[in-house]
Amino acid sequence: MTGPMMDENTYGNAIHVSYDGMKTWMFLGRTFAYDERDEDFLNARSGQWLYAEGGTPDEAARPSTGSNDSAYNTDSASWWAPDIVAKPDGSGYWLYTCVVDGAGDNSGMLVDGGHYARACILLYESDSLDPGTFRPVLDESGDPAVLMQSTILRGEKVKDVNGIDPQIIYDPEGNMYMAYGSFGSGNYILELDPETGLRKDGKGWQTHDDIRGWIENDIQDLFSGTPAEGDSAAIGWEHDYYGKNISRENMEAPVIARHDNVTTMDEDGNILEENKTYYYSMHSYDGLADNYQMWGGRSESVWGIYRSTTGGIVYNSGTGSSANEGNKYMGAFTWHNKSEGNTELDIILPGHNDLFTSDAGVSVAAYITRKNGDTGKFVTQLHQYYLNSYGEIVINPNRYSGEMDRGVTAQELFAFTEGGKFKMVVSLNRRDTAAGSFNSVNTSRDVVLTQSDTDANSGDIYDGSTATGTPIGTWKMYGNGYIKFTFTETLEGTGGDSGDSVFYGVVRPAWLGDQNKSGFTITCHGQTEGNKRSMSMFMNNYSTITGDGLVGE
Repeated sequence: MTGPMMDENTYGNAIHVSYDGMKTWMFLGRTFAYDERDEDFLNARSGQWLYAEGGTPDEAARPSTGSNDSAYNTDSASWWAPDIVAKPDGSGYWLYTCVVDGAGDNSGMLVDGGHYARACILLYESDSLDPGTFRPVLDESGDPAVLMQSTILRGEKVKDVNGIDPQIIYDPEGNMYMAYGSFGSGNYILELDPETGLRKDGKGWQTHDDIRGWIENDIQDLFSGTPAEGDSAAIGWEHDYYGKNISRENMEAPVIARHDNVTTMDEDGNILEENKTYYYSMHSYDGLADNYQMWGGRSESVWGIYRSTTGGIVYNSGTGSSANEGNKYMGAFTWHNKSEGNTELDIILPGHNDLFTSDAGVSVAAYITRKNGDTGKFVTQLHQYYLNSYGEIVINPNRYSGEMDRGVTAQELFAFTEGGKFKMVVSLNRRDTAAGSFNSVNTSRDVVLTQSDTDANSGDIYDGSTATGTPIGTWKMYGNGYIKFTFTETLEGTGGDSGDSVFYGVVRPAWLGDQNKSGFTITCHGQTEGNKRSMSMFMNNYSTITGDGLVGE
């Protein structure tokens, strides 16, 4: 995206497809041959490790099915969360993916009386993106190279490291990194070799005993370490095998995007920083089929520490926990008062996302949501995202429809808004869906913005569909379509308090699916002094624009 204050480049994934990679790859034409996966992986040493442990057949542990689970074997393996990136030398493409053993919640490799779930991260390569052309990158032994492994004891109480969900990011000097992880102690990042695509430290296949030794000793000590001054808990520790920790506890599928040449400013037009490089992390908090939400933070280093707009760490202690920290970018919500015949989907359990910028300079967040609250029916959506004047990510709550990224003036906004009326959604640190039905419990409500008689770029905001009673706050537009809201009290959402009273955002053109017309959206993030976590807030205007075109075309 470009503009007077922002001239950034973002470097995220080329292709990062969510959740069940093999199912998604079928739609892409199967990026490697499904029928050959046994030969590619399961009969190699890494596959033997996934489904066997021990020196001889008599000593080897084998898949063991626990009560209430279906039996599993090598046919149960699943490939998840692929990330495809171009090789730096232009010779082809690398495909990073994770393979999991397919064991049920009570099953796994039976080792020393315990059931262990197995997973590992592998690398494939191809000269092209043609279907069926990807083949495994091999290690010095001729087996598929393994970048990360996990062997997790079912029912364990310790904080583990889960070797799944790889994602690649480069720094400005061309150094290459892989973020990964799911739940347990948190998510991690390690450095790769841009010539081979493998770990820079050369580490590969590991034994069950080594992994369990690191988990039960090293990781527990690091997780329980002394927090840095000002932090609420330990974060950012390093381990020789797992790399650098970048988040804490219950989250998965980390994605990191890089933006260069970022200039930030305050609401009075004062330049705060120029030509900065920032890294943005985004993670899926809570369970995939339970309470998925998109949280994260920002850092000046790819290694972190990633922090919220007000300095909190990326930390999920549990759904709605008062200990949670970070920026909540997106959760489940629905627009009220939808127009007749609209085709808009409610946002349900959003996550497992990516951040990337097209060749045309459009930055988008791609993520899965669920259709009609059915946790088994995934829908991938693209939503444009922007940087507010403080250089923080704010996501358009509407699906991307080809609209340009340009600043909107207050004059234009109010000229095409019915009576200054908007629909407002406020994110909360809580569960966003109803247990069982998984339909959204966070619903928009009407607010009205009025313009000051003396300054058309500022005014008041009122709760409800009319500008009556006492305003709940003020707004101010500045710069290239930036906006600040200051509320008299912390802003309330559906069934709770956001904890934020100050929000910074942008005003942009959007296709308003809830109204089946072009209009404007306001997307903001909380930046309230003293908070450790920050909530997003969205508004769609009641648009008076007619016709089929998009604003700004």
